[in-house]
Amino acid sequence: MPPEEPSEYYENIWDAVVSDNTLDDIQERTGYSESEALDQQYYIFADMVPDDFNERQAEQMWGDYLEAFVQGGGSMDDFFEEYDIDPADFDWEAWQEAMGY
Repeated sequence: MPPEEPSEYYENIWDAVVSDNTLDDIQERTGYSESEALDQQYYIFADMVPDDFNERQAEQMWGDYLEAFVQGGGSMDDFFEEYDIDPADFDWEAWQEAMGY
């Protein structure tokens, strides 16, 4: 399981995956600071992590989540399939709010 709050390691993954342009777009649409944008996505992500995942698995999943759902370089469908998540169980409303859609 991931920590309750994003650790520095999760922040580093955020910095590595989410481009400045993507972050600027999110901030323009939402008015969030970078920290608020990260927190919003982290809480959505943390609700999906299986209880039996170790920290390394959760960190990999975080990077994959950011790539698919924030940066847009990955497939949401592939993410759901890889992590055996039913898209109907995903909090689309919270994600849309976090993205400013």
